[in-house]
Amino acid sequence: MERILRRLALLAMVVMAACNQVRGEVPDTSKFSYPTQLVADPAGDTVYVVSTNFDSRWQYGWVTPIDATDLTILGASGVEVGSFAGDPVFELNDGKPTRMILPIRDGSTLAVIDLSRDQNGKAVLSCGAVLSDGRRRCGSERSIKLEGLAKNADGDSVDTRDPFAIAIGAPITVPADGDRPAGIERPLYVGSLQDGVILVFSIRDGEMPVYQDYQVFDAGLHTMIELKLSDTQRVLLASNRGKSELHVMAAGYQNGKWKALAQDPIVVAQSAASGDYFRGMVLSAHATVLYAAFRSPPSLAIFDVPADGRPVLRTFVALAGLPSGVAVYAPTGGTELVYVTDFAGDSLYVVDPAIPAVVDRIPVGQGPYGVAIAAERAFVADFEEQKVSVVALNPDDPEYHKEIKRLP
Repeated sequence: MERILRRLALLAMVVMAACNQVRGEVPDTSKFSYPTQLVADPAGDTVYVVSTNFDSRWQYGWVTPIDATDLTILGASGVEVGSFAGDPVFELNDGKPTRMILPIRDGSTLAVIDLSRDQNGKAVLSCGAVLSDGRRRCGSERSIKLEGLAKNADGDSVDTRDPFAIAIGAPITVPADGDRPAGIERPLYVGSLQDGVILVFSIRDGEMPVYQDYQVFDAGLHTMIELKLSDTQRVLLASNRGKSELHVMAAGYQNGKWKALAQDPIVVAQSAASGDYFRGMVLSAHATVLYAAFRSPPSLAIFDVPADGRPVLRTFVALAGLPSGVAVYAPTGGTELVYVTDFAGDSLYVVDPAIPAVVDRIPVGQGPYGVAIAAERAFVADFEEQKVSVVALNPDDPEYHKEIKRLP
C-alpha cells in the first residue's frame, strides 16, 4: 500500500507540473532522478544512465555516464535533456559511438547528444556550447520536434505524442546526390507510446535525423529492435505493453528514401488477461533468439528468429512480479545468461535459456527497471530508490551474483 500511495503522489506532482510548467532545482548530474533506462557503451567501460525527473523536482532530466570499471559517477560529464526521456541509442562510426539519440516525452522531441572522451579516456556528453556555469544542456538546436512531421493522405498531422521506443538500424552506403557526397546512412525508428506511431528517419554522421515515413500501430510501443535482411531490406520488431503481441514493420531503402510498411503482428497467447504485457526485449549474442519481458503471466518469453525476421515463440520461463528490463551476458566460452529485472520484487532474475529455467534471483534496489551489462557487471536502474545497483557477473568473482554497490 505504501508503494501505491507513493506512486499516486508522484503522479499528482507530475500532473501539477505539466499544468503549471513548474521546474524546480538545478539538476545534480552526479545523482539520479527516477532512472528508467541505461545503456552500455560498446567499448564496455561506460554505462549511461537516463534520469527522467519523474516528479519534476528538477528543471530538466539528464544523462550521466558511470565508469563501469572503477564505479565512479562522471557527473561533470553529464548532459541535461528534457524530462521523461525514453530509451537511448547510439550512432556508431567504425564501431565507436559518436552520438546518442534520446526520445523525450516532455514536448515530444528527439535530443541528439555528442559523445567524446577526455584526456583520461573518460566519457563526456555534450550538446554544443557549454553554459556559463559549466553545465551542458540540449537546446532546440540539438532537438527535433516530432509533432507535425507525419501527414496522412489528407494532409492532416498524425499525432506522435510521448516518444519512448527507439532503434537505430544497420548502416548502408548511399551514393552521391547532387551536392551531397556519398556516405554512410542508417534508418532511425522512433515509437510513440501514446499514439502507437512509428516514425522512420534517415541519419548520417554529423547531421540531424531527416524524417522519411511513418506507420500506425497500437498505443503502448515500448521497445524496438531492427533485424537486417539485406542492405536495403529490414524488419522492425516492436513490443507493446498494452497488447499481447509484437508489432512487425518492414523497412526498405529505395530511390534514396526509407519507406515503411506495417505487417501482421505476432500475437502471443496469455493465460492472464491483465492488460499489461510486454516490456524490454533483447537479441541473443548470435541474433538468432529474441528474449522479451512478459507480464501476463510474469515470464521471460523466448522466441526463435528465422531468416524472414518473424519471431516464433519457443517457450515461456515463469517468473514473478513485474518483469521489465532484459539484458544478455555471453562471455567468451561461457554460458549465455539472460538477466530480467522485477520491478515489483526488487530483484534481478537470472535465466539460463538453454535449460530453460531460472537459475538465480538477486536482490537489488527498489523498483528496478532498466538493466545494462558492462565490465562483467550488471547495472540496474532502481527507479523508486533513485539509485543504480551494480551486480558482479564473473563466476570467478567471490561476490558472483551479488549486489556489490549501490550508486550513489
